[in-house]
Amino acid sequence: MVNRTSRIERLLAVKSMATEQVIALLRMKNLLSTFMTCPHCNLNMRERFRGDVIDKVSWVCFNARCPKPLTTLSIRNGSFFAKFRLSLADVWTVILMWCENESVCNTSRNFGICRPTIKKIYEELRSIVAIQQSNDPVCLGGPGIVCQIDESLFSHKQKYHRGRATREPVWVFGIVDTSFKFAKGYMEIVSDRSANTLLPIINRVCRPGTVIYSDEWAAYRQIQERLGFSHETVNHSLHFVDPLTGVHTQNIESYWARQKQKIKAMKGVRRSQLPALLAEFVWKDNAREMALLYLIGIMYIIRLNKSYNIHINI
Repeated sequence: MVNRTSRIERLLAVKSMATEQVIALLRMKNLLSTFMTCPHCNLNMRERFRGDVIDKVSWVCFNARCPKPLTTLSIRNGSFFAKFRLSLADVWTVILMWCENESVCNTSRNFGICRPTIKKIYEELRSIVAIQQSNDPVCLGGPGIVCQIDESLFSHKQKYHRGRATREPVWVFGIVDTSFKFAKGYMEIVSDRSANTLLPIINRVCRPGTVIYSDEWAAYRQIQERLGFSHETVNHSLHFVDPLTGVHTQNIESYWARQKQKIKAMKGVRRSQLPALLAEFVWKDNAREMALLYLIGIMYIIRLNKSYNIHINI
């Protein structure tokens, strides 16, 4: 396995590149357009050097019959990079750091980029993967494959009974596929833990033939009858692992610990940000080392379609 530090250093060689080299790199990855049509005459525009713009080059329409000749567009037009005023190298650096799970503080400290801008880019990336996830839902399990399910409380805890208490608990329902070495999973915020809320999620996420392992929470009692999945339980008041059947939910417990550790490292998050953050965690866990490659694919499709109607299989 490639050392993480050396991998980041190799990826961040872009910081020392000239602007034209960065543009060439991003075009090679299909993140910037190689041609542009004028919005007024629909003829191809040409690239021209512009010393007064951050990228030093712009698209210009030289068609004399154009209703608005010399129309100028940014080299970033229609791309993810058009949303930000940072240099292309800096935006690319922030994207790489997001894929590597670097915090806003570390990214700002290491590269001298202001925190609010990094936060804005991180939030935009989370929005992209959240929409991608809604358009291309996670599917887990399959014939004979064990998926473990559980609910967990995600909320701020008062230290020494001081500070603001949350208005109401935030429950998150999760499912992990144990057929992978590091269990792939899915989670979403739920309004309650009733069967009417949880069973439709299980039915939507788990493929036919999946074997469900859970604790003995009452909402799970109808899994086999209503959904047709094979269902085994463990009584946690007596055992962590059922001594007769070997049924346990340790994979999902480990999954919760991993996700909560990420939130703890962020010093907590706003309640309104939690859905997008959970979508990010799910997407990155399932993409793993391929996160950057998948993200590039999503950005490319967005640029082509000029919309978020995206479909990338993970």
